[in-house]
Amino acid sequence: MENRFKKEWKSIENEKTQPRFLRKVISTSYKDFSEKVLEQDPAFVKKIVGSLYSGDVYILKDAFKKKYLLDLQDKMHHHGKITPSSFYKMLDECPDFHRAITPEIANNYALRQIKHSYYFFPWNNDPFKLFKSVNKRWRVFKFLGGFPLDAYEKNIPSTGVVDRLQVVQYTSGVGELEVHSDPYLYQKVTISAIMSKKGKDYNTGGAYILNSRKEKVDVEGEMDIGDIYIVYPTVFHGVETIDKGGEADWSSPQGRWFLGLYSNVSDENARRHTVYGVESMLSEGASSRLGG
Repeated sequence: MENRFKKEWKSIENEKTQPRFLRKVISTSYKDFSEKVLEQDPAFVKKIVGSLYSGDVYILKDAFKKKYLLDLQDKMHHHGKITPSSFYKMLDECPDFHRAITPEIANNYALRQIKHSYYFFPWNNDPFKLFKSVNKRWRVFKFLGGFPLDAYEKNIPSTGVVDRLQVVQYTSGVGELEVHSDPYLYQKVTISAIMSKKGKDYNTGGAYILNSRKEKVDVEGEMDIGDIYIVYPTVFHGVETIDKGGEADWSSPQGRWFLGLYSNVSDENARRHTVYGVESMLSEGASSRLGG
């Protein structure tokens, strides 16, 4: 199948013009959006690529069933309690694993992040049967990015670019992610599926995008469990501390949960294109518009 998005991305992308800040937030049905992507009407292709490359964030409603993601959250929390936290580089035969990145461990990362992450790779046995359901959605975003529907699905680390599915809990009291820019070469949108509800599972903090005034614009307050939001990867974004000041309990399921889909250059490549923090680029800081 011809992919018209590929040509459009090639015509518009330039390292000198990449978007850094949010322009506007657009909310629409995931079903309608995905159908339009696969239909790839030329007018839609030009409009959506131009919109994303201008810094627009899309909230795609009802992408997953709420029960599916709540059940997944329960499974991950149980899995994390009965198996040890560990770490593996993305090399051939890398297993699935989970890691509690506590404030102490966070000091080992170039990008400040405090969270409990569960990592899954397509070459393993998929113990929680995630990839069949997730790939149905993932393929839409790969196609939107100008890639084949099944891009990277059969790759292993020595191939180069691999898919990594990540379920993440930002623990109440400490969970956070420094403002940063994501890699854009092998996926044209950052993809986050929401697994918890702000105001119920946690009260303050959460995902934000910086606008041109360097204000942190909350995108999660208007989202529900099952929604996905996408943004061009170079737009500055992060996660404000979840329920800052509260007591952190790493054994509790409380906090912010999301499902992230990433196509990464593996650790087989020493000079891989990767994520980087941008706080040093924001010399004036970023005032907050996140509600209490």
